[in-house]
Amino acid sequence: YPGGYHFTSIAGSNGTFIAVGDGGSFRRSVDGGESWSTVDKPSYPFTVYSICGYNGNWVIGSQGRDILYSNDDGLTWTKVLAPVLNDTDFLAVTTSGSVWIAGGYRGALVRSVDNGQSWSNVTSGFSTPDNILNAKFDNGIFVICGTNGKFATSPDGVSWTLRSTGLTGTIYDAVFIGGDWIATDATTSVRSNDNCVTWESMVQPVSGITDLVSSPTVAVGVGVNGETMSTDLVWTTPVYPDMNPAHIIRECLSNTEWGMSLPVALIDDVSFAEAADVLYDEGFGLSMMWSGQTDVQTFVNEVLG
Repeated sequence: YPGGYHFTSIAGSNGTFIAVGDGGSFRRSVDGGESWSTVDKPSYPFTVYSICGYNGNWVIGSQGRDILYSNDDGLTWTKVLAPVLNDTDFLAVTTSGSVWIAGGYRGALVRSVDNGQSWSNVTSGFSTPDNILNAKFDNGIFVICGTNGKFATSPDGVSWTLRSTGLTGTIYDAVFIGGDWIATDATTSVRSNDNCVTWESMVQPVSGITDLVSSPTVAVGVGVNGETMSTDLVWTTPVYPDMNPAHIIRECLSNTEWGMSLPVALIDDVSFAEAADVLYDEGFGLSMMWSGQTDVQTFVNEVLG
């Protein structure tokens, strides 16, 4: 990203994608992520942590007491101050479509019913040491989760009920899939089939899962040590195919973003195709880790080695 900034969150709604990050970095795409443009926003040097969009309306959670909103599909943005007593970082934002909530450090939670233009303070049930790390809306309820095993639900974003999931560590995320909620504290997963009232343990084959996403039938968990996939509420470890070494080398030579930017006209594609076919017939593939601190030529030599 130009300027050396890093993106911290991305969301999509009705074909529009917006990515946000440190240094107040914003980018917007309306073509599936193929191209990105800047947006009209207040001068903002701080990190933005969370973003949510719905039907042309967007809300962003940031540092301090700052919340930014857009009511024209992310083209222009306005900053407002949330009515919390102490500065907080709003790490989580979600919406039911008509109600928006934003939560953050020290259990701070605010609610908006006018698409982010004004906010009211809400008692979340989290105590001062507890941080709200994630927020979701699905199956008719809001869910917030965070540190010290805290998990709460609400039908309207106003009245909150603490739930006992059995998890005692930091609950990083929760998703709704096929009639059940799944939550994880990185090492352990639990599931609920009664809208978060009661929970039971699930077998989680890898540790370090901190983010969950779902479709109506499949949930995917990703983290620092690997990723798992759930179908019919059973976690499995996916098997990824190795890559053809000839394809790896060609990409290293031609890629203009991280590779050697060699003109395609200088690459003997016939020879590469012949080599790739031989390697494919032999069933030979590679899965390798490449650090950006290693130059491309050294990595290519490792592939050849």
